[in-house]
Amino acid sequence: MGRPFYSHEQMSRALELHVRGVGLTQIRDRVSKGQASPSLRTIGYWIRRFRALSLQELRLDQTIEWHLLDTYGLPWEASRLILRLCRNGLPSKRRARWWWRLSVAKPELPDDVLLDMADTCVVYQHMSILGTGVPDWSKVWDQIRKDENGKDGTSVQYHCLPEKYALCEFPSEVVLPDWIGGSGFISITQTSDRISVICEQDPIPSGDIEDIKIVRGWYCIRSYSDKWPRIGGTKNLVVSTGDSVYILLQARDRKHLGEILGNTGITFSS
Repeated sequence: MGRPFYSHEQMSRALELHVRGVGLTQIRDRVSKGQASPSLRTIGYWIRRFRALSLQELRLDQTIEWHLLDTYGLPWEASRLILRLCRNGLPSKRRARWWWRLSVAKPELPDDVLLDMADTCVVYQHMSILGTGVPDWSKVWDQIRKDENGKDGTSVQYHCLPEKYALCEFPSEVVLPDWIGGSGFISITQTSDRISVICEQDPIPSGDIEDIKIVRGWYCIRSYSDKWPRIGGTKNLVVSTGDSVYILLQARDRKHLGEILGNTGITFSS
């Protein structure tokens, strides 16, 4: 006889799919991971366990209805967070609750980290209600409590954007060209005599462009707070967007950038 389940993550995902009305074969296909695919017999065993849960627990794994947020114990302010994070459709009530709780506990969490932590919390809750193991909640707490360098406290976190950037200065009356764009960070500042644009470097035509001053070779560091360090030894620009600060530094390459940041004690994720 095979094992009753292959992984807590697979069983957790299967529970969500079951509550949403997905059939046995489809559940098996959607939770399969290469050779670690549960059999239909195993999925059937899981479903029998799911059906033994209370209706109150099962309802938490139903998809949220945005106009009923307050009935799930979520404030209306949570709708903005949910809209930002729901990349693959609306989440379950249980998952939406964890998104909100974690964002309140540590507002500076990057979205990808928050999503991963919420996934872990959902799996842990499913382990508890199904009786399939003892979750280690201390791992989640440690992520909330520690900064990205592994130290206690609320130190500022930094993320190095993958693109290189350029600073472009246009006459104030110009219509901005189509090559200003991209999916990354863009800053446009207009004064009485010029328009300054910080944008991705790659889409900009090579060489000099008439009436446009272009300074290339900037790296962009995002700070997930309203604080940033003093960085000497190179030119730098700072742009605040309200919830984050973007620090642009001139460097020859990433190795040089690391040397510059090494003088500040900053480590960053790439």
